[in-house]
Amino acid sequence: MSTVKTAVSISKTLLNATDEAARDLKLPRSQVVALALEEFLQKHRNQQLLIQLNAAYGDDPSDEDQQFQSRMKPRFRRILEQDQP
Repeated sequence: MSTVKTAVSISKTLLNATDEAARDLKLPRSQVVALALEEFLQKHRNQQLLIQLNAAYGDDPSDEDQQFQSRMKPRFRRILEQDQP
């Protein structure tokens, strides 16, 4: 993986906390920042995916789905009752 130098502005408090974590973990500051960014971006991607899934599947069941569920409920009940000891 290639790396690129960049400059960002952050608060002194955040910089101090980053430096402390880097010392505790025995990692370079840049690696701590990169790990934090990777985690943040993964969470962001997951949130976007969840939004897309909710948009696709979040609707109420269609009339066709409700009819299917009504037809299948007695069948599933019989299957479950047969499995009882």
